[in-house]
Amino acid sequence: MLELGTVKDMVKIENHSLPLKESVQAVLEILDSNYGENRDVKRDLGGYVVIVEDEQDLEELNNIHIDVNTAIPEFVDVIGNNEYTNTLLILSSDYAVSIIAPYNITPTNFIE
Repeated sequence: MLELGTVKDMVKIENHSLPLKESVQAVLEILDSNYGENRDVKRDLGGYVVIVEDEQDLEELNNIHIDVNTAIPEFVDVIGNNEYTNTLLILSSDYAVSIIAPYNITPTNFIE
C-alpha cells in the first residue's frame, strides 16, 4: 500500500500507468492548492491518496481506521479502461482519503 500526501510524492508511482498517475496527480494538486504543499498530511487538514495494490492492502486500511466493508463513498471514478477505481471517502468536514484500487478488487459496496 502506497500513501501519497502531496505532489512531491508522485515519485513513488513513476512506474504506474499514465491514467493512474494523472488521476492521483489531480487529487494531490487540489489538496496542495487548498491545504498547502508543506502540510503534515496525517495531522493537518486536507487528506491524502492511498494506492491499494492487492487484497492484503485492503485489509491494511483498517489500520488507518477505514472499514471498506461499511464505508460509504462520496464518489467513485473508474480510471482507464476499468483498470482502477478512485474512491473518495470523506472522513470529516476537512479531511478525506482517495483510495485507488485495481477495479477487480474494489469492494462491491464502493461500486454499487
